[in-house]
Amino acid sequence: DIRIDEHTQLDPRWRGYPIPSTGPLAIDHPELSSFGSVAIQVFDLAGRKVYAEIHDCNQPISIHIEAPGQYQVLIGDANLNALGMLKVVIQ
Repeated sequence: DIRIDEHTQLDPRWRGYPIPSTGPLAIDHPELSSFGSVAIQVFDLAGRKVYAEIHDCNQPISIHIEAPGQYQVLIGDANLNALGMLKVVIQ
């Protein structure tokens, strides 16, 4: 899992859209291509992991979440160190 603790500095420039979404969710950063690849993990409000993939940052990142609800999206580097976190709503 992506590591995050009280000393982790998250980059606030990560964006997810559209919010709310009906399932497909784009994830972007102004310097996306500089990351090479990122790990994306999505958790529901009960803390269950509902999505986990490694994405190539040389192309747009799009993920799909089936069930309506609120989710936390963690973005990590290739070593699973946290880079950013998003709160999203799926309708």
